[in-house]
Amino acid sequence: MLCLSHILFKMQEILKLLIQSIPQAKEKVFLRQVEKDKYLSVILERKAFLVVADADFGKTTMAIALRDELKVRGYAVAIASPFAS
Repeated sequence: MLCLSHILFKMQEILKLLIQSIPQAKEKVFLRQVEKDKYLSVILERKAFLVVADADFGKTTMAIALRDELKVRGYAVAIASPFAS
C-alpha cells in the first residue's frame, strides 16, 4: 500500500515536469504561428501551396489552421490527401 507522503512526492515531481515543459510549449506554439503566417502569405500571393514532409510533421494540423484562417477571409479551400480512406 502506498503511503500518502509518497503519492504527494510523486505528484510534486510530475507537477515540476509539467511546469518545466510550459516554456517549451509556448515556444513551439509561437514557432508554429510564425510558420503559419509564412505559409498564409505564400498562399495569398500564389494561390497554390504544397507541403511534403515526414509523418507527424503536423501537415494536417497546419492545413486545418490555414483552412480556418482562409475561410474567415472568404476563400473556398480544399485539402487533398492521397491517403484518405
